[in-house]
Amino acid sequence: MESNKSIPPQPLDDWFLELLACPACDQRHPVTLSADKNNLICACGKYSFPVTDGIPILLIESATILDENSDPNRVSSEPTGRKKQ
Repeated sequence: MESNKSIPPQPLDDWFLELLACPACDQRHPVTLSADKNNLICACGKYSFPVTDGIPILLIESATILDENSDPNRVSSEPTGRKKQ
């Protein structure tokens, strides 16, 4: 009989994070993994999305507003850390 040991979540690789964008911003700013690896933070600083068991939950209704006064329109159009294609 198999044991029901909890399998740790897979880490979110950099290449995968580069594919993700904030669904709450019309500009679709990139998101970055928080230091505790439990949230994805939009580049505008306004939104945070949970990471549950290693799975990013990029649903607007799941977002936490970090800074009500943050303006997504004031973020640089060329995000750092992203490669041009």
